[in-house]
This record gives sequence, structure tokens and C-alpha cells, in this order.
Amino acid sequence: MCKGRQFRLVDAFEDSFVRAASMIGGDDYAKVARSLARSEDPTDRDLSNSTDIGLNKVRRVLYDLWGRCLIKGIRVKDHQVGCFVYIWRTRRNSEMLN
Repeated sequence: MCKGRQFRLVDAFEDSFVRAASMIGGDDYAKVARSLARSEDPTDRDLSNSTDIGLNKVRRVLYDLWGRCLIKGIRVKDHQVGCFVYIWRTRRNSEMLN
């Protein structure tokens, strides 16, 4: 067994979006990307709950992927709370809807 070698949670048959996210930031990025690809219009809190990653870390990942134009954030009003939240989509999903 190789010491010091890290094994990633992404394999060769994984979605290209998840593989790209993993190359950018490692396993946490892959978990968020995988959850984002499987969910329909999730918020940052939804992604945090589904990945067991802290909310601040999920937000950092989302902002980084958004800055690299891999995902799209859409601001909507949450009528239950009365404030604005972002829902997140992969560029692939948002392009299909337009």
C-alpha cells in the first residue's frame, strides 16, 4: 500500500461535471457536485444536509464552481422565511431549460 497517497471518491465512469469538480477541489467538491447533479433546484442548505458537509464549506464550493462558470445560481424569494435564497443548477441543466 502506498503511504501518503490519497484516493479520490470519483471513478473513471463518473459524470464529467463531478470529475471536473473533483479535479478543482477534491472530495468535498465531488460530493457537492454529485448532490447538485442529482437534485432538482437545491439550496445551499439542501446540499449541506445531503452531503454532511458544513454550510460554510458548501457555500465556498458553490461560489468557486459558480466563479468558474460550471454552475448557475438563481435568486428566489423564500415566502416561508421572507428572505431571498439561491437555488443552484449545473450549467448543463440550466441550458436545457432555456
